[in-house]
Amino acid sequence: MDRRFETDFGELWVAGADDAFEGVRPLLLVLRGAFADTPQYARLADLLPEFRVLFGEMPGFHAPALSDVSVETLCAAWSQVLPRLKGPICLCGVSLGGVVAVGLQPCGQVNLLAVDPPFRSRDAEPLRRFAKPRTESERRFLSEVFGWDPQGDSPRDYLYLLDRICCPTAILAGSDAGPDRVPGLIADNTLAEIARHPSVRARRIADVGHDVARGGSQRMLIILRNMARAAVATR
Repeated sequence: MDRRFETDFGELWVAGADDAFEGVRPLLLVLRGAFADTPQYARLADLLPEFRVLFGEMPGFHAPALSDVSVETLCAAWSQVLPRLKGPICLCGVSLGGVVAVGLQPCGQVNLLAVDPPFRSRDAEPLRRFAKPRTESERRFLSEVFGWDPQGDSPRDYLYLLDRICCPTAILAGSDAGPDRVPGLIADNTLAEIARHPSVRARRIADVGHDVARGGSQRMLIILRNMARAAVATR
């Protein structure tokens, strides 16, 4: 089942089970990353029967592009969708989806999990050798979101979005994982800054690289199940 939401910036798409907008279970909105392996995340709906699971598609990749590809526009657009969903709502953002999830306003969610969000483009520098844009929209995405440009880079720093956090938040960071895998995109000093936020629990998952959702899936499931219990307790 797909549903489309009009926003001031264009159309956002979500996908999920037919009962995702009804029922007594809390809702989990999963914001997938730009280059997400869609079938992999679809399994969360089977693994987390505690939730009604919806998947937010990244504009310009799995859905039409918005009027602008900046992180602030993504945050503003998804912030317009949240009030239209039946709660209680929990959020799980993966990669860029994690950056956006942290920056949502206003936030009515109960809990939030961000998985290896690339808050700083300098931390994500190793990703450049894996990022092979195939289209102009993908090149524009890398230029806008990470500030990577053949004419000269303009580093991005989205750590200021932590100031918007208004619910208990878990952040899982990836790690080094060998020459053939994308490494984690949060440096040690950045993770230390994140961990100082009073509403954030942050930890690094060893030997998984950026693909925490696969290599650290058990840790993710534990956190998400705890989030479901917290959401039920708020009723």
